[in-house]
Amino acid sequence: MSAAKKLTTIKDWLAAEVRRATRTTPDGWRYANAEAFVLAHGRTAGGGRFTVEECRYVLESARRAKLTPVVGQCWRNSRAVLLRGDSERRMTYVEGLVGGYDEPIRHGWLEIDGKVVDVTLNAGAFGLATVPPPSAPWVGSNTPRRWGVEYFGVPFTRETVEQAIESAFALADYGPGHEPEMLKGERDG
Repeated sequence: MSAAKKLTTIKDWLAAEVRRATRTTPDGWRYANAEAFVLAHGRTAGGGRFTVEECRYVLESARRAKLTPVVGQCWRNSRAVLLRGDSERRMTYVEGLVGGYDEPIRHGWLEIDGKVVDVTLNAGAFGLATVPPPSAPWVGSNTPRRWGVEYFGVPFTRETVEQAIESAFALADYGPGHEPEMLKGERDG
C-alpha cells in the first residue's frame, strides 16, 4: 500500500492486514487468519438511537446475567449478557473490530435491532459501572479518537456461541460452529 493512501475504515485496515499477515490457522482452513475471516464475512454495524425500552431491556439483561463488565474482557462480558440475560432472545453476538483508536482493536459486542450494544467500552450508556482493566500491556495503549468510532464484525448465532463458550479462542479466530464449510477447505466428493 502506498504511503499516500490513508486507511479510513476498518475494512481498509483489515485488507492491509490480510495482505501482510502470515497464516495462523491450521493448514486446510479456508481463511489464513481471523482478519481474513472477518473481512470476508463481516459488516459494518448499524447505528441509531436506542429507545427507552431497548435501554431498559439491555440493563435488565445485564442484571439477569449478574454482569459487572470488566474492561479487556469484552467477549466474556457480551457472551454473559447474551446467554444468561437475553431472556427474550433479542440480541445477537458479534465479534470483529472497533475503530476509534490509533488502530482498530479486536472486540466483541451485542446488537439489538441492528444497534450496537457495547457492554464493555460503552457500559456507562446502559447504567453499568465497569471494573478497571486487568494489568495487560495492550490495555489503554491505543490512543482514542484518531478514527471515528466504527464497529465491523461477524454476527454469530446464540447456538454457535453456546458451542464455543468452552473455547479459549475468540469465535473469529477459528470460527468453531460457524458454518465449518466456510472456514475449512473444500471437501472431496
